[in-house]
Amino acid sequence: FLEPHFRYKPPRKYIYKYVDRKYDVELLNQMTQFELLDTVLGDLHINDNREEVLTALYDACIHYLDDQIHDFYQFLDREGYADNTRIVVLADHGELLGESGWWGHNARIHNRLSHVPLIVYHSKMDSHIESSPVEVRSLCDYLIRCADKGLTATLDTSDVALVEQYGADTGIALGFLDKYDNNAEEYKKYE
Repeated sequence: FLEPHFRYKPPRKYIYKYVDRKYDVELLNQMTQFELLDTVLGDLHINDNREEVLTALYDACIHYLDDQIHDFYQFLDREGYADNTRIVVLADHGELLGESGWWGHNARIHNRLSHVPLIVYHSKMDSHIESSPVEVRSLCDYLIRCADKGLTATLDTSDVALVEQYGADTGIALGFLDKYDNNAEEYKKYE
């Protein structure tokens, strides 16, 4: 699933659970397509009303994603696979929603961007909250161990985790960043 993600466009039935109906879909589209992009790139500072609406759209995306995960689990259960399936839910990055004056996730390091959800679920596993950092890149090894050791496999943790400042998606915005940052050549090293 790609949600919740920048442009914050959940299906319509989720929007008005969070956003006041005085904002029609055309205005919301303008806000997410143009104003939010300008805000992410540093060209525009949004007012409190717009900030509230964009955050509400993000929440609507999360609600949509929650429902999709629920439906997927229900499908696994109906088909008889739920008790033999480990479900992993994670994010490749967080999202800034006005924290420190920033929106989006490109070209900066912030705790909100690197502290992301990681949920590992199996119907026969006990609940556990891991407080140590877990690098997303260690999940492949973990899933291989799951195939070998079953429910006894554990996640690799450490005192620190690698945070990538310049990801592949930063390259997509490279042309826009030239006018905001003198380090455009630095970004190109990571394409």
